[in-house]
Amino acid sequence: MSELTFSVITAIFTVGGLAGSLIANIVMDYWGRKGATTISALLTSVGAGLMGVSSSVGILGFGRFVIGLGSGVGICLAPIFLSEIAPCSISGNVGVLTQLAIVLGIMLTQAMGLRLATPTEWRTVLYFSCALSAVQALLSSFASESPVWLGNNGQKDKERDVYNKLWLAERNSTGRSANYDSDPLLGEEARRESAQIVAITVPKLFMARELRKSLAIVCLAMASQQLSGCLVLVGGGALVEL
Repeated sequence: MSELTFSVITAIFTVGGLAGSLIANIVMDYWGRKGATTISALLTSVGAGLMGVSSSVGILGFGRFVIGLGSGVGICLAPIFLSEIAPCSISGNVGVLTQLAIVLGIMLTQAMGLRLATPTEWRTVLYFSCALSAVQALLSSFASESPVWLGNNGQKDKERDVYNKLWLAERNSTGRSANYDSDPLLGEEARRESAQIVAITVPKLFMARELRKSLAIVCLAMASQQLSGCLVLVGGGALVEL
């Protein structure tokens, strides 16, 4: 494989990631957060499987592009889904867990690559990724849909059920009711907060004082990921695998 071909295959992941992030909003709005989770996992599983069984550069590159699509959808989906199903007191902070999971995943992959970076075993890393994503796709069917998405799509009965299912244990542990209709946190207040969600433009994001704390948290998490050298690991990971 020439250096040009290797560079193209390495870079095509970012092209797929860009495409996936551009369509992530459409996927999440049409199929819901739960459906988007399944789609992201299936794309990653199919892409990794194609790379694992590939016998030509074309299939290898296409599989990497498909993985990029799944990753693009997933990285946009995860913070939103987490914040919508988390209790109100921590919903603004759990999105940072996405960055932590990315870094841990990169570390695990590189650790596997150190052992399996041989001409006969490099495909094992891809098979592991394929299997792990397939398990995620299967388990996502047992997950709860986002109550925010259900409410925005007029499914009020399901929204009520999901609210009670997600927070029943937490509310009971404090000796308070978890009933959606009677609890002000889970009832009218939650519905009112959902109805008040408006689009935030980029200029408003930087100018609004109430958003500065959230913006600082996200920027710090992103900067920490980049400064940790993950781009070197990602780029080098393709070399280890190939």
